[in-house]
Amino acid sequence: MPDTLYYYSPDGSTTRGPVLFNEIRSLLEKNEITGDCWVYKNGENEWKPAKERMAAIKLPIQREHAIPESPIAQPTHVNQASLKGAAAESETSSPKREPSVEGGERRLTKKRMLKAIRADYTKLWEAQLEAIVCRISDEKLPCEYRYTQKQRLEFYQQIEKNCLSYWRETGLLEKWIDDIIWKGDGVEADLTRKLKGADVYGKTEDAMKWLDLAGWSEEAGCYCFIKSKEYIYIGQAINLAQRLKERNHFGAATHLRVIIPGDKRWLNRLERMLILNYEPTQNDRQGISGNNPADEILDYILGEIEELQTDIR
Repeated sequence: MPDTLYYYSPDGSTTRGPVLFNEIRSLLEKNEITGDCWVYKNGENEWKPAKERMAAIKLPIQREHAIPESPIAQPTHVNQASLKGAAAESETSSPKREPSVEGGERRLTKKRMLKAIRADYTKLWEAQLEAIVCRISDEKLPCEYRYTQKQRLEFYQQIEKNCLSYWRETGLLEKWIDDIIWKGDGVEADLTRKLKGADVYGKTEDAMKWLDLAGWSEEAGCYCFIKSKEYIYIGQAINLAQRLKERNHFGAATHLRVIIPGDKRWLNRLERMLILNYEPTQNDRQGISGNNPADEILDYILGEIEELQTDIR
């Protein structure tokens, strides 16, 4: 086995290494890392699960972690001339989430959302205060607060739902997505094509020609299948043309939106943010969480809720 160096991330947020192949194998055999631990091979352009690196070893499947940013920067190089040519063949703007209300009514809606979030947190704070008083008076915590204590996950899910609704309405998710997109010379690598063709094969061929015109056939990026203004499916690919040739989701789609991140390391971040913002109807997973503003805030909220619940036990 050549002395190739590897990096690995047990939790999706910290990177360890470099180490040799045999050390990765040893960690797997000792169950110190799982088959879903992300492993980076020096000289490659992507992280892969350890179970793919060590295909000969049978390993249990654990939950997904965020793919950590690789130790080596991988900036995207977009051909601006090709991009401008493809832009001329694209829709003038990408279908984006429209706020359900406008103006003053929209501001009231935002206030209502924040009020709902405050109300959820207030229930926990009240339970914490009551628990302190009961300890001082050596009394049992009333039933209604014990019930609140047991509903930590439900509270978090409700707060998460309200946060996501707020971010969609205020355009914060759109802003975070825009921060990730490659930009150069006044042009963004975010294009939408109205698909031409009578069937799946015709639409696929049209998309391939359009990708080639943009110079994106072999680029890493995210793709969105859209029916009118409804997002059907959002995915990512290291090689866009290779993935889209599989012809999945072309049948129902009227438009194809393709977005190139400013750095290949941001691919999972971009996909996750797109899924959270547009809520595609055919995605069975929500992308890989972590390494983005939304998940950082949600993790902070979960930590605060857990701390409150610990205090009132």
